[in-house]
Amino acid sequence: MPAPYPLPPGWEQAFAELPRARFLPDLVWPHDLASDTFSVADRARDPRAWERAAEADVPLVTQWDDGRHAGPEPGVDATSSASRPSVVAAMLDALEVTPGLRVLEIGTGTGWNAALLAHRLGTRTSPRSRSTPRSPRPPTRPWPARAAARASSSVTAPKARRTAPRSTALSPRPG
Repeated sequence: MPAPYPLPPGWEQAFAELPRARFLPDLVWPHDLASDTFSVADRARDPRAWERAAEADVPLVTQWDDGRHAGPEPGVDATSSASRPSVVAAMLDALEVTPGLRVLEIGTGTGWNAALLAHRLGTRTSPRSRSTPRSPRPPTRPWPARAAARASSSVTAPKARRTAPRSTALSPRPG
């Protein structure tokens, strides 16, 4: 089934073989951008609603309040999310990666972006994904083995290197 959003040339196979749903926890909160509200999608209680949320082109909160939140209601501060697939596709397109490049992907999300990069870049030059101790609980299904096995290497892609000031990379800060 084709994606309900435009995919940049060269990324179609990665998105088809690595759907966002594989990287999501069982409890997510879809963000309704029009009303700026959050609903809950719980795979255990309503697998169809969870699957619809996973496949929708909306951001999904995967963690509230630095992991201190529990329960199905939204927390106070969304502290980790799975980006809209169309935004992920646009960011990957803007990055201008090509097979043979190496990428360091630093984030605290689900690992989907790193897996997409690993799929595109191949086994010898795939990205390494770093996360913090406060990363959301891992999804119930681990990364696809092939993508996880590829995650190793670390240099930025040319577009990112041209647009990100060196001081940014050397002085990370929360938030």
